[in-house]
Order: sequence, then C-alpha cells, then structure tokens
Amino acid sequence: MQYLKLNLGSGDKILEGYHNIDIRNLSGLTVVADVEELPYKNGTVVEILALDVFEHISYHRSKSLLKHWVSLLKPGGKLIIQAPCLDNIITYFMNSKTAQDIEVGIAVIFGGQDYKENTHFTVAQSKLMESYLRESGITGCIQCTDNGTNRIWEAYR
Repeated sequence: MQYLKLNLGSGDKILEGYHNIDIRNLSGLTVVADVEELPYKNGTVVEILALDVFEHISYHRSKSLLKHWVSLLKPGGKLIIQAPCLDNIITYFMNSKTAQDIEVGIAVIFGGQDYKENTHFTVAQSKLMESYLRESGITGCIQCTDNGTNRIWEAYR
C-alpha cells in the first residue's frame, strides 16, 4: 500500500511528492477540496502538512477537524500544523510600538481578508492545542516551536 502525503491549503505553494489540496481551484492542485471533508480513507496518510490552515476553520469545529485529520493518518503518521498562537500574539501586542505593528497583529488575528477564504475564525493556544490533539487520537510525541506570532505543532499518531 502506498501512503500519501497531504499539503492542506496549499494555495500556490505546490510541493512535490504531496497531494496539494486547496478549496480554491488553483493551477497545480492535486485535489480541490474542503479540508474538513478530505476524500481519503482512514489510515492511508503518512503525513499531513497544514501550514496556515487551522485558523480558517471556526473554533466551534476545530476539534472535529483535528479528529478528521488524525483519522486519516496511519499509525506513526505525522501531522504538522502551523497556526497563529494566542500566547505569541499577546506577547507581540505587548511589545508593539507603532500603529503599523498593531495593524500587522490585527491581520494575524483576522487574516488578510483579501479574498473570501483568507479570513481567520480562530487562533490556536498551546495547552488547548495539545489537549485537542490528544483527544483526536494523537498518542505519540507532540513538539511545539515558535515561529513569530505562529507556533508549529508536530504530532505523531
């Protein structure tokens, strides 16, 4: 059985060796799909890369989204999520010195909004994300690293 790698919300960042997936019909995509309804069988994915995707889903649906993604992973499969993190955003605002800094922070919270799908509906928070990942079936290691106002979670099923 060949295991798949998914690049969710790929936009124009097409990665070789991945199924590049976006809700918008863009050139180079493997699949046009909503990340909440991916057309793959459970246990068939070795890696899910979700950079700057999680925040585009309503916080009301974030647990079910993570459960869906984790269900697609084979045992030992890896989920990588990069999302704006409330902890980092608060620190960013506390250290902001200019109106331009504040505007950047607001865009991190609410998205660029330059097209319909580029609106944010949630932010992540470290303790909550780890709890959600565990509830979703992540039993292996969870690593978290800072990336500016974002954090990156690497979790293994």
